[in-house]
Amino acid sequence: MDFVFAADARRSQPLRFGMGPLVAAGGLFVPGEEAGRLEQDVGGLCRDYGFPDGEEFRLSPLEGGWMWNNLVGERRRRFLGEVLGLAGERKVVAVVVIHDAGCPLFGGATDAEMDAASSFVACMEKRLAGRKAVSVVIGAESGDEVSKDGFVGGYLETLLKKTSCMKASGVTVSVLPLPVRSSRLLQLARVVVWCTTAVVSGDSQWSGRVFASVRRLLGRERGRAGRVGLSLHPYYMYANLYHWLVGDTYFWMHGTEFALPLACYPYSCGGDSFGPRAWEGSGHREEKAWQEI
Repeated sequence: MDFVFAADARRSQPLRFGMGPLVAAGGLFVPGEEAGRLEQDVGGLCRDYGFPDGEEFRLSPLEGGWMWNNLVGERRRRFLGEVLGLAGERKVVAVVVIHDAGCPLFGGATDAEMDAASSFVACMEKRLAGRKAVSVVIGAESGDEVSKDGFVGGYLETLLKKTSCMKASGVTVSVLPLPVRSSRLLQLARVVVWCTTAVVSGDSQWSGRVFASVRRLLGRERGRAGRVGLSLHPYYMYANLYHWLVGDTYFWMHGTEFALPLACYPYSCGGDSFGPRAWEGSGHREEKAWQEI
C-alpha cells in the first residue's frame, strides 16, 4: 500500500510582478515500504531538536508557539533541510500544482481550487499507475485548527468519486483525513507545498533558502521538473519559470522540446522581469495575448 500525503496553499498577493493570486495542491508520494520508517525518522529528528510531543513543525511557525520561540534563524533552516533530506533518503517524490486564480479555468472547474485539485488528481493517476498498488491519500482533517481554510482534502475526495481514470489504469485510491498534528508526514507535505508556492510567488528570502532542499524532491522526467514535479498554470504565462526556479533547459509540449527560456513568453529575461519587452507592464493576462507554441 502506497501513500500520498496531500496539502494545499494560497498566496493572495504574490511578490512576483505580473502574477495573480495563487492556489496550490500537491503532496508527497511515499512508497508503502518506506512510510512507517520515514514517520519514525522524522519523529526522531523532531525529538532531537526538542519538539514537545504533539507540537507540529511548519515552514512559518505560529507566532508565540514553541517553534517560533525555540527554533529560530539558521537552526530552523537546518532542521527543515534535514527533515527534507530524510524524505529524499526514503525515495519520496514531491508533486506541486499551482494555478493563477486570475487566469481562465481548465477542464470545467468551477473555481481555481477545484482546478488545482483536479490537476493534482491527474498527476496522482499518472504516478500511481506504474505501481498498480492500493494507495491512500492522506489530507488534513476538515475543520483542523491550522487547516480550516484548506480545500484539498474535500476536493480530492469529491474528484476521486467522480473520475473513472483511476479505475481505468488499475489504481485503487481512497482518501483518509487526519489531524495535521497527528502525522509528521502530513506536516512535511505542507512544508513542501507551502515553500514551493512561496518561491513561485516571488519569496526569494527565507522560503528560497529552504527551497534548495525541496527542489531535490520534485519529480523529474528526462531531466526536467516542469509539468512533472512542478506544474504552473497557465503555461503560456509561466513556462519560463521552470527554467529560473528548477533549472529546466527545455519545455515539453505536444511531443516536442522547446529550449528555455522562450523569448515570446513572460519572464524570458529572468524570473523578476515580466517581459517579453513588448508586453512589459501592459497588463495583458488573457490566453489570446500569447502565441501558442
